Amino acid sequence: MLTELLILHTLRRQECTIYKLRKTINSQFFLFCSASISVIHRALKSLEAAEYVKVRKSMSKGGQKSSRYSITQEGGKHFERLIVKELPANPVLAQQLANIKALLLGEVEKPTRSRAIKVLKDYYKGVLADLKDFLADNASESLNREFIKHEISVIDEKIKNLSFQDLN
Repeated sequence: MLTELLILHTLRRQECTIYKLRKTINSQFFLFCSASISVIHRALKSLEAAEYVKVRKSMSKGGQKSSRYSITQEGGKHFERLIVKELPANPVLAQQLANIKALLLGEVEKPTRSRAIKVLKDYYKGVLADLKDFLADNASESLNREFIKHEISVIDEKIKNLSFQDLN
């Protein structure tokens, strides 16, 4: 889902070769992920089979084969479905996707953005509740309580920021 989301986002802006896709994804989202050619290739094949992307193959004057990918109308709809899709149960992947979805909120129209914000806020509220429970349940442990408190304040700010974005 992550790689598909990033590919579709990139193709919404421009037609690309697989190498241009990798370069764009890795330069725009390097703080949250990196994508190898093999991962992008597998995702492109899946997206192409579902008719979310189309490929235009050509040959250069020097005989070099080239494939350029573009998004289809159905691919644009799939991008919006991915933006509003619930986050996975895996906490590492969920956090990674939450960060990327938050970055992409400006790429979708208001109704889709509002639904995506609701998904993100619900996710962060769950994380917030888990952190507070963890803090309460481990009161006597020699854990770094200040770190947990800081994480709670960071999540609180994310929820406030999402609420503000939903108003605009």
